[in-house]
Amino acid sequence: MPKILVAQGLTALREAAYRTDAGLSTSDGIEFTEATLTPRDAFDGSRADVRHGTGGELVPTSRAGRTYDITLRGELKGRGAAYTTTANVLSEFPLYNIMLGAALSGSVAGGEISVTPVRPDNSGSFTLGFYTSDNLHKVEGCRGSFVVEANAGERAFWEFNGQGVIADSYPVSQTLPAITYATQSGSPPVYTADTPALGNWTPVIGGYRFEVANDIAPRQDGGASLGHAGFVLTNRTLNWSFPGESVNLDTFDPWSTSISGTTQQLQLDHGSATGNSFQYTLDDASVSAPEDTSDNGKLIWNLSGRGHIDSGNDEITITIK
Repeated sequence: MPKILVAQGLTALREAAYRTDAGLSTSDGIEFTEATLTPRDAFDGSRADVRHGTGGELVPTSRAGRTYDITLRGELKGRGAAYTTTANVLSEFPLYNIMLGAALSGSVAGGEISVTPVRPDNSGSFTLGFYTSDNLHKVEGCRGSFVVEANAGERAFWEFNGQGVIADSYPVSQTLPAITYATQSGSPPVYTADTPALGNWTPVIGGYRFEVANDIAPRQDGGASLGHAGFVLTNRTLNWSFPGESVNLDTFDPWSTSISGTTQQLQLDHGSATGNSFQYTLDDASVSAPEDTSDNGKLIWNLSGRGHIDSGNDEITITIK
């Protein structure tokens, strides 16, 4: 299937009820660096299996179950000021609308947003407005996985990969409107001046990646007007990775740690300005055996692992402060 690549504008808004447009408008803008949609049909209408005494195919019947694969990517940045209340998070930090679709949820206290996973079947969802080539693709019930990653000395980027159901089966003609972006005047923080910690070790790292990887299952439904009831998340894996300079094994031994199954607390901070800094905390991070690489003769451990639950749905806490 062809991909729709040239996005000119994006809007996103949390759905109060799944696959119900909450009133998406041009004030719900999401800044982005990449956005692609790939249309898919649960049934393509083909009747090629019908034998009728001559060659060729009979004309198709209508298609059904049209959905979109969605990839969105953008700079990670906050509003540049303290956050007020949980009720205002959707407008003060628009990316939160998208994080909700990855089974993440949070609250505001002391001017900070604290985001943690929720049980997959309790995941929120969002409606996406995708403006391209004077068309509007409105996609409802968007759910999927969420990644944040950065290299040292550079911006961080977020990425959402998931699925949604196209509203009304097809896009509508729509000239690109004036879209309001709540964080457009601010700049993203770069990854510097951090003191990352993995257990008692303070590694020298070249960047980081955290992934909330959700399993997503389609819900085809003959009772739905389009033959598709959307998507449900069924399970979650929390993955982390970073390239770190190797150290003496008396300082940190990733091999013995990986074999023992011992977990460590992992914490990184990206940015320091109020309203524009991000802290990642994994209280129970497991460590896999490292992959050794060379950087101009310097040994690098490409470290990775998983985040694990302590009291349930708490593998990671993302604090925007």
